[in-house]
Amino acid sequence: MEEAEDGQLALNKLHQETFNFILSDWNMPNMSGIDLVKAIRQDPALKTIPFVMLTAQAEQKHVMEAMQAGATTYMIKPFMAETLKEKIDKIF
Repeated sequence: MEEAEDGQLALNKLHQETFNFILSDWNMPNMSGIDLVKAIRQDPALKTIPFVMLTAQAEQKHVMEAMQAGATTYMIKPFMAETLKEKIDKIF
């Protein structure tokens, strides 16, 4: 497991190592989660990695934007650990 403080650092790490899935917040400095998922989905080497978007943004338009950008699933904070586990289990 790796952490990145912002989307650009996350993208850099994704180009350096192999990851099974991405758990990203929407609101991050330098590159937001929505911009990160868009960049990942445009990159042939990364585009198939499952992407879980976490955010406090509960509006339907944000959910739709994340899913249209390529998020595998979307979770609204706060959430329970069991809910996250269920989402990850569905991915795999």
